[in-house]
Amino acid sequence: MAKLYVFDLGGVVLKNIDFRDRMIELLGVDAKEFLVEYRHYDFPIMDGNYSIHDFYRHLEHVFGIKVPGDPFKDLFHPVENAPMVDLIKALRARGSRVVCATNNCIPHWNIIQEKGWDKLFDACYVSHLIGLTKPSKAFFNYVLSHEGVEGRDAVFLDDYEENILGAKALGINALWYDTELLDKDLTTVLDM
Repeated sequence: MAKLYVFDLGGVVLKNIDFRDRMIELLGVDAKEFLVEYRHYDFPIMDGNYSIHDFYRHLEHVFGIKVPGDPFKDLFHPVENAPMVDLIKALRARGSRVVCATNNCIPHWNIIQEKGWDKLFDACYVSHLIGLTKPSKAFFNYVLSHEGVEGRDAVFLDDYEENILGAKALGINALWYDTELLDKDLTTVLDM
């Protein structure tokens, strides 16, 4: 049994997190061009170094449009991944320490808090609040340090392979939440 269980939020605990197609449709811009711009600013937004509103101004400049409303907020409609939520509750019920480690931006995190999903965890390590993003070693070291555990004593679930590789580089037992893992009983994988 691990001393610490670390869950990614979007794509693992929450589904329906990708709002980019809805934003492309709202803005009426070319999808490929939009995704190039989005990827360029994604991590600076998530680590809190670039504001959403500055990104909107950038899009307005690049595409010659007016960004209506607050698309990062207005188009973000996540839902719970019920089996994963049940797993987290079961881990906590048996006394295990369970935390969230997420790359997130301010509007999305605000919605997550409004829905109370942050309360599923004993603690939340949120990229824009700590100024670091996965898969950097600094992000994982921050979590381990604040939790007072070694990498070998933690289990981490994430849906992005690069985050899994970053965690494994520090000796964290990392599980890639992909189609193969989706088919497995996670209670046995996590030695419950």
